[in-house]
Amino acid sequence: MLDRFPVPQGKLISDRYRLQERIGCGRMSSVYRASDEAASNVSVAVKILDTSHPDEIKQELFKRETAALKRLNHPHIVGLRDSGLLDDGGPFFLVLDYLPYSLDACLQDDSTPRPENFDPHRIMRELAQALAHAHSQNIIHRDIKPSNILLDDAGRSRLSDFGISKLLTNLSIGQTLAGFWSPGYAAPEQQAGQTANFKSDLYSLGAVFYHLLSGRVPPTEGPRPAAVGNYIVAPADIRAILETMLNENPDERKFTASELSASLESITRQKEILPTQYLILTNTAIRRIRETGRIRSDDRDAAGDVIINNLGGSELNEVYIQQSRRDPDVIRILGDSLLLLCKPDEENNGLLVIDVQALYQAELERQKENAMPYRAYWKAAPSSDSAPHNNALSGLIEQLRNAERSNTAERENRRSRRDFIERWQSALSRQEQRISENGLQYDEVEETEDYCQFTLSEPPPDNLNWPEEVPLAATALSPTTTGRPRSVPVGNLAEIRGQILTVAKESRFLSRHNPPDLPASGLLMPNRVEAASALRRQQNAVHEFRSGSMTNPALANIIVDPGQATHTPLPSLKYYQEWLSDDKKEAVRKAVSSNELFLIQGPPGTGKTAVIAEIALQILRRNPDARILLSSQSNIAVDHALAQIAKAAGETPPSMIRLGRPEKISGESWTIQGRADDLRRDVQEKCGVVLEELARAERQAGVTPQIADVAADAGSETGGGIAIKIETAKELVAELREYERNHELAQRGRNRAILLAYVNANLEDIQARLKSLFND
Repeated sequence: MLDRFPVPQGKLISDRYRLQERIGCGRMSSVYRASDEAASNVSVAVKILDTSHPDEIKQELFKRETAALKRLNHPHIVGLRDSGLLDDGGPFFLVLDYLPYSLDACLQDDSTPRPENFDPHRIMRELAQALAHAHSQNIIHRDIKPSNILLDDAGRSRLSDFGISKLLTNLSIGQTLAGFWSPGYAAPEQQAGQTANFKSDLYSLGAVFYHLLSGRVPPTEGPRPAAVGNYIVAPADIRAILETMLNENPDERKFTASELSASLESITRQKEILPTQYLILTNTAIRRIRETGRIRSDDRDAAGDVIINNLGGSELNEVYIQQSRRDPDVIRILGDSLLLLCKPDEENNGLLVIDVQALYQAELERQKENAMPYRAYWKAAPSSDSAPHNNALSGLIEQLRNAERSNTAERENRRSRRDFIERWQSALSRQEQRISENGLQYDEVEETEDYCQFTLSEPPPDNLNWPEEVPLAATALSPTTTGRPRSVPVGNLAEIRGQILTVAKESRFLSRHNPPDLPASGLLMPNRVEAASALRRQQNAVHEFRSGSMTNPALANIIVDPGQATHTPLPSLKYYQEWLSDDKKEAVRKAVSSNELFLIQGPPGTGKTAVIAEIALQILRRNPDARILLSSQSNIAVDHALAQIAKAAGETPPSMIRLGRPEKISGESWTIQGRADDLRRDVQEKCGVVLEELARAERQAGVTPQIADVAADAGSETGGGIAIKIETAKELVAELREYERNHELAQRGRNRAILLAYVNANLEDIQARLKSLFND
């Protein structure tokens, strides 16, 4: 297939990805291998959407694939690394994990290079797991085929190309891609033009399994159950699964992807191509086995049989393996009742068993909890230096190293999380004490639009330590006529500088006092009701953090260790607010490039709101479908941020909705009611155009046949004149029907008297013109 979008080799995309070579070209896109210069030149795949297709289709492909991949996180689904526009306004691109093999190429002929461990049964199991995960996220792939299945050097498979996937939780509006399907692999209902569903993906995956096991390309209409028995030599349980997947009736595909995955997990595990690991017994190991009473003499063969049987023998059970923490060169193998201590003997291609220990069952099971499950054919080498040549040992050592790195990181993460939670809870306990402290006396107060500045009678004590943004209230020193001090909630603490204390106004409090009736002098103290409410929210956050019930659990690790946060280098930004200073522009750039979190702080009046507005607009420019949540303890801060975003965006502000109780929101801007009114007007306008077109088409369909019949009967001389009169009458009838509809609307609408008078006048005029026309 020709490359419809040639890109010069060496082109740098997004100031980061250097294109190397084209490795694929499909109906909708071209794929290139590239090096990521911001990540030690690791190989990645850059997918560029074809410019020969209409913009609406390109946009829909881009939205669907990025949306699907962002929701999917699975070891057997290709991961999305980055996405954007090739140039300003140019084609869309996606940056994906690079895998060197495709299943399509591996199945073409025997001469095509394959990964070292190409195992059809394992591939089937992995793809079923990937599909089960996609379906659990309400994502239908709709185009599963061998060219959309990639393999790494170890033969592990990954499902790719979600460009025509369907997200069931999204509204199905705009461009449809349901007509894009692949002959031979698309389900019968897809080929018939019906809507694809979960069962359609099961059929497509079954067609891939058919191709994988039979070596035959499926026919254009797709394989049928009868073909399984004709062309596939496999155990009966696998053939039964395939026949069910390939049933023409979706209702007869009687299991889900999760159930398929579970079935294949148990079936294919026994048919998987496993590595062979050789155990070389030392004299010490043989003696230890004899001491357990399992053998009567130091017989090497008998000791070998005991060990192999303890590791499962011909049953090929999982055993558990780990590196020793005391000596990383020692590998611990946990069998049914014995612990083997081994050292890799790479020269002799085996594991040298240096000791054997019999452990209590409870202790053995406890140690297995932190070990790596592993399956292999275990064999005892006949002597201490004669294990056959074997490549599996190096693979086992690498797996153990990766598992140990993962376990070490997990242990450190648990320790860090525990320490972090303890510090967090300690800080909340101190906050709880502080909100009950006595207030600070002030002598005068000055107000601006957003802030109140209180001049304290004396500097605050060193041990004050009020929490940031603690809600404050001002209380008069002298009692009111009721005998109680007059207390007015003000807002949240913003800053204490010397004897000047700044409070960010809270509009929902001050709006009750018009003008705000703050005591000219008095005490500032924590607003205990509001402070307690804020404290409860933080305590709930600690609970969710500890239990792992956060919306984004991965964020917990970043909070504990911000050093794990990553960023994506960006090209030069085109700023909405060009007047921002260079340091603020740099802050925006760093924030937008951050993949997890970014912290910006500063005292009041330093331009944080403008920076926040710019960050939001840059995110939306990069991803128009992004959803951004702005939150603050100060409602007025949210209102100001929204106003700044609208101002900076100019004539095309983004769609914004202000959430919260009405009494907490100042004004009606961006409220749910306001947005709903805008949406209603927008829908009415769009529907009005469609309804008008439908009415016009309906009138045309009703009158045109009558004109043709009359013209045919009238003859050549009179037909033309009659046709003209009928055409004129048709237009008048159409007007009449339209005004009749308006008459009905006027009776139900506002200003009825004026509308009815206008409509009735038009009705009379049309009726008179019709009468005159036919009297002629």
